[in-house]
Amino acid sequence: MQRRKRCKVLRINHLRLFSAAKWRCPINHLVANAYPDCIRPRLLKQVAAAAGMNPRHVGKVSGTALFRKRQRQCLFLGLSDGARTDLFRRNNSPEIKHEQVLQTYEISGSRVAGLLEKLGSDLEGICGGQTPDEDRKFRTVVLLDDFSASGKSYIRKTDSTFEGKIGTFFRSIADPDDPCSQLADMEQLEILVVLYVGTRQAREHLDGHLAEMLRGSTVKYSVLVVHELNPAIRVQPGTEDPLELVLEKYYDESLEDESTRVGGTNLKYGFSGCGLPVVLSHNTPNNSVYLLWAESAKLRGLFPRISRHRREG
Repeated sequence: MQRRKRCKVLRINHLRLFSAAKWRCPINHLVANAYPDCIRPRLLKQVAAAAGMNPRHVGKVSGTALFRKRQRQCLFLGLSDGARTDLFRRNNSPEIKHEQVLQTYEISGSRVAGLLEKLGSDLEGICGGQTPDEDRKFRTVVLLDDFSASGKSYIRKTDSTFEGKIGTFFRSIADPDDPCSQLADMEQLEILVVLYVGTRQAREHLDGHLAEMLRGSTVKYSVLVVHELNPAIRVQPGTEDPLELVLEKYYDESLEDESTRVGGTNLKYGFSGCGLPVVLSHNTPNNSVYLLWAESAKLRGLFPRISRHRREG
């Protein structure tokens, strides 16, 4: 009895710890860690290799003008509202400048000119004088978002065209007639897709499609997931999970529409059959089992989803 009481106290203390301000929204912690834990170490290694320095001498490498220049040549773009670019910027100031972080990957021509002008000005301050035109470009474009389970909304192949947000962005930056093409030199460009939370399924989908899309070009890429979900949490058919019977019994086919059919499955186990038991603080992913998020004339989920594709009438 004494031991049981002690465990209860420890459990309460544990819960109190995670209710502290910093942990009130766990994804904010992942946003704060994305740059120092995932992106900055890559830049340090790249600069160390270019300068012939020991990559373990992090303080020496980060103190060089070469690193500050490389860091300033990064552009951070949100793929959706969930990217929390405002929080990302505040957590990484003053290392990351305000002008390096944009809410959207869709950039107007006038905005391109302003970004490049400010980049050139800052590089002159870092390097102590005029910099060559080829340096006054962004070398790394970081595409940020909060969550992905399938990766299909970011990139998918339709016939010979790559659709989705990343496909759209790459077409604009690779098209010489598009103002966005001025942002980077395609010979030196690196694209990083950074997800605060994601599944292995999403990471593998993005890796495979990016490799295919960029084949034949010199553009480098990488997919980084700050917190990757364990595949064991998935609810899958044919596993004798008691939930399977409930999912079959109450399913409503009216939940499906043109946008959900892109996933290639029905929605019993969520979009693209991901089968997740996940609810985020601001919304429920439609990759989760439908009982969590669905809303129709026949049923209402525990955490109804606010969808981008609202139905009329």
